[in-house]
Amino acid sequence: MSQSTPAHISKTLKQIWLGLFLSFIFLTVFTFILPQGHALDMWISQGLYNASTGEFLFNNDTSWVEVLLHDWAKNALLLMPVYALVQVLVGYWVKRVRGLTPTQYDAWQRWAALLFAAVLSMLLITYLKKWSNQTCPWSLVDFGGEWPYADFFTVKPWGDDKQSCWPAGHASGGFILLSLAFVGGWPPNMWNVRLRTQAVAAPKGLGARAFVWYALVIGTVLGFARVSQGAHFFSHQFWSLWWIVLANMLFLKMGLFKIRWLMGGSSVSDASKDEGLQSPHA
Repeated sequence: MSQSTPAHISKTLKQIWLGLFLSFIFLTVFTFILPQGHALDMWISQGLYNASTGEFLFNNDTSWVEVLLHDWAKNALLLMPVYALVQVLVGYWVKRVRGLTPTQYDAWQRWAALLFAAVLSMLLITYLKKWSNQTCPWSLVDFGGEWPYADFFTVKPWGDDKQSCWPAGHASGGFILLSLAFVGGWPPNMWNVRLRTQAVAAPKGLGARAFVWYALVIGTVLGFARVSQGAHFFSHQFWSLWWIVLANMLFLKMGLFKIRWLMGGSSVSDASKDEGLQSPHA
């Protein structure tokens, strides 16, 4: 950490890194090595599966869970990176026309960081799903499917027929909202006229702490909705959360996220040091 990083921020980040390390060991051993992990996954999925009808608790095509918590929720979550892209483009236009004040530039940076973090996180989860080649419960013979269960590190009986079930993609869509906690909460709109002269703080309900809870609750609800449909095992949700937290910590380490955003928002004095602020047509 930089010497300018406050001690309490540095301590918190070290605790998160330690938590990531310990949870990686636990999740790897419990879900990939010890039989108890798979037994727990199967026990939960079997409890949600009706063998007499051959269906899980909620239908994967027409149930309200499919409509609300799969289709609609997925589209709603995609609005965040789209909205961030709009803010980035508006900020670029303002910069070209009349230049950005330090507070505007800081907000612009936060929107750009959110956009890149969301896109990179989605690409990461997509890659992991294709690389892992793990099958979903509904594809297993235990639940009316065609394939036997195969451990994570064993040769898959379905070969190159990518199953794309690990980690949980839908849960990660909710967990990606954690990125908003790393930029100090919901940034102000680039067209906010007050932003030219003063920093505009996010309402408490859109602050950094709030988005930690939003991400955890939404990601968990969406994840277990898919478990109830046979689309994922219980443990897949925890792996999604682990990867998203790791990604955000790496974004912070690489400088995509700024330490000053973790300290309660923007810093005009720090933002004004960035290059190109005073030139409207730079």
